[in-house]
Amino acid sequence: KPKCSIVSQVFEEIAKIKPSNNISQTNKDARFLSAIDNSGLSSDLIAKIRAKEKQKKEQLQQELIEKEETSRKLLKQKLFNMCDIMLQIFLLQRVERMFEYEVIKRVVESQGHGKLTTDEVKGYLQNLLEATPKWIEVIKISQGNVIKINRK
Repeated sequence: KPKCSIVSQVFEEIAKIKPSNNISQTNKDARFLSAIDNSGLSSDLIAKIRAKEKQKKEQLQQELIEKEETSRKLLKQKLFNMCDIMLQIFLLQRVERMFEYEVIKRVVESQGHGKLTTDEVKGYLQNLLEATPKWIEVIKISQGNVIKINRK
């Protein structure tokens, strides 16, 4: 659960992430169904085949939706954890800005070696930047990227 109002606002932004619905019928399915129509089979048999294919497709769509929902929940949980860790890092350092490499290093260290890689943290940081632009932002300077959080 959120520890302060800033984190609760960030959590609300992360919770708005929605799954994408990009499930469509493939050309292979369309060719199969048209081949059945032109096969000379009885209309009852064709109806049964179509019903079975429709049932398979619906089951596959449901499995894909469930997988996507599970991965979305996992991503949300990891973003929540990342948010908490980053807030603790910034509060302990008593700063609003830190170099990106320093933030990533501290997040990896806070999770213990082997739990999170630098690349994973970079990915989660990018997701957090996209999900919560009001709370965290990247400032590009000549020495590197600086992460700034909004404590208000």
